[in-house]
Amino acid sequence: MILKVNEVKKARINKIAICECDYCKKIFERKAYFAKRVKHQFCNRKCFAKGIGGKNHYLYNNDSRKMPKDSNHWSWKGGRKITDFGYVLIYNPTHPNATRNYIREHRLVMEKYLGRYLKSTEYIHHKNGIKNDNRLENLQLINSGKHSKKYFELMEENNKLKKEIIELKKQLKIIS
Repeated sequence: MILKVNEVKKARINKIAICECDYCKKIFERKAYFAKRVKHQFCNRKCFAKGIGGKNHYLYNNDSRKMPKDSNHWSWKGGRKITDFGYVLIYNPTHPNATRNYIREHRLVMEKYLGRYLKSTEYIHHKNGIKNDNRLENLQLINSGKHSKKYFELMEENNKLKKEIIELKKQLKIIS
């Protein structure tokens, strides 16, 4: 609660507000422009945490720098996220092959099916090319050499089809 606004100088930014903490009722000073902007007045971060967040707020305990982890964090979205390349990542910090606590979902599906962890030389190929379709019938376990060969074969086929499309477009222009 704002008790009083004192003017130190004529400039707006130099006005000082005398406030009362909503939690501990301590009287303190704050710049008036900030005091008018916020609904509740707190003298420090601890009072803010206790007044707004209660015991679940991360500032409530003595370690004010400790942030909540995993599902306790306010921006937790269930431990699933999609990469820029379209792969689904699952939060699994205990997995030996996890990168920054995440593992790709298609690798987890194949590991569960095989009953063992995958080696770094083993790749999972999505048969239909859709990277977030992680059904077991769509996944194929292959080694790195076969995966590279399959990838280049698909790229060659793709380039041939692109050339065919260009030729067909040229033929259409000649006819019309």
